[in-house]
Amino acid sequence: MCNEEKVTIIICTYNRASIIMECLESLRAQSAPAESFSVLVIDNNSTDDTQQVIASYAGRLPELRVVFEPNQGLSHARNRGLAEARTEWVAFLDDDAKARPGWVDAILDTIAKDDFDAFGGPFYAWHRFGPPPRWLPEDFGTHLGPGRYGREEGALPGGNCAFRKSLVQSLGGFSTEIGMRGNKCAYGEETLLFNIMRAQGRRLGFAPAMAIDHCVLPYKYTLRWQLGSAFAEGRDAPLAFDFPATLRTLARDGWHLSKSLFKLLYV
Repeated sequence: MCNEEKVTIIICTYNRASIIMECLESLRAQSAPAESFSVLVIDNNSTDDTQQVIASYAGRLPELRVVFEPNQGLSHARNRGLAEARTEWVAFLDDDAKARPGWVDAILDTIAKDDFDAFGGPFYAWHRFGPPPRWLPEDFGTHLGPGRYGREEGALPGGNCAFRKSLVQSLGGFSTEIGMRGNKCAYGEETLLFNIMRAQGRRLGFAPAMAIDHCVLPYKYTLRWQLGSAFAEGRDAPLAFDFPATLRTLARDGWHLSKSLFKLLYV
């Protein structure tokens, strides 16, 4: 493992006081030396106990900082994280995810290889609140990507990715016109950024060892959310200028919803 390059772990959060503690605990359990990474939390207008939870980790996580971002929206929070980060390489981790112990090591190793300008890793479903209903696909909430180390032709997972800060800033950061805003379900800001990178000939990659467990929150088990999410993906995908991906998304979600509805009605 190489620790010559340091990385800033950015966690953007909104009203996740009940679960962000487990995210922070997973960073305390990293096998990488504490001096090889820092943690930056961007609080995007939380109204719960998020600030108190983060404050309780002062001195327990390497160079932990928390910054308040008043402009609502995940892209605003991510761009604030880029502006506040003090390292060239940054990694985004969702606030409802747990990084596996070798996660930071995998990021540093991949940076040292200099194969990519941006890269991501897999996430596995973490059913913290109980098993999903039987009508959902067995792999619901899991994304394994291509499953091998190398170039990634699709979009990188926004909640588990790393890239050069200067590159993203030179491209204008994450678009604030699309994407999540508070409790509004929306997509596309990550895909748009990665499509721009790819169009410029940047190297996008996949690192299987960069694994996280991502919480499947209970509301995602509902048919109403499933339908709303599928609609949002179909609505927002064209905004990311990825029309082939739009067709794949619609086909995939239509197939999964059809199977799920059949199970719900007849199983």
